[in-house]
Amino acid sequence: MTTLVIRRFRDGRIAGSRGALDVAGRCRLPLEAPAAAVRSRSRAVYCRAIGAGPRAGSSAGGERSVQILRVLAAGVVAGLAANATGYAITGRLFHRYQSLTPHTWRASESFAQYRDATLVRLGACVAIAFLYAALGGATPSVDGAIAHGAAFGAMLWAATLLPLLLELALFVNWHRGFVLGILLDWLIVCLLASVAAAIAAGRS
Repeated sequence: MTTLVIRRFRDGRIAGSRGALDVAGRCRLPLEAPAAAVRSRSRAVYCRAIGAGPRAGSSAGGERSVQILRVLAAGVVAGLAANATGYAITGRLFHRYQSLTPHTWRASESFAQYRDATLVRLGACVAIAFLYAALGGATPSVDGAIAHGAAFGAMLWAATLLPLLLELALFVNWHRGFVLGILLDWLIVCLLASVAAAIAAGRS
């Protein structure tokens, strides 16, 4: 492969872009490659000099993997925190309002329901964290990771959960105190997940 590339370069017929790779993932010498690199057949040196080749690709892939893991970890941490705040807000502070509409709720609650609710909240925080990683750059510019993440989380809550829960409250027999509590609960969920993602992404 190397000999063929060198011969074609000497004929002045090499086509290809700067730093392109062949089917084996190796760097192809473009038309403007230095003659010294061809005479010495030091393709690896040339490819490293222009920032191409599998080494650069592997580095970029590794950075993407690390970033994905950071966002995933941020979502999980936010999910754990959101379960704690959810218990404090909906499960304790505003829980008494559920007893004012007894026919709305199931007669009993089980461990399986608490477990599934915990997983749902964890999944929601992970999803919000990745949504921030994908779209957070479109948020109006504010200084600092915490402020930027909070702005994203507040807008997400205002565009999705706020109208959804308010519309449901028009038809479901919920007490207003419970509606207020669940809105506050999920506002904090959105804020925690977005701020954690902003910090993980290194937003400044």
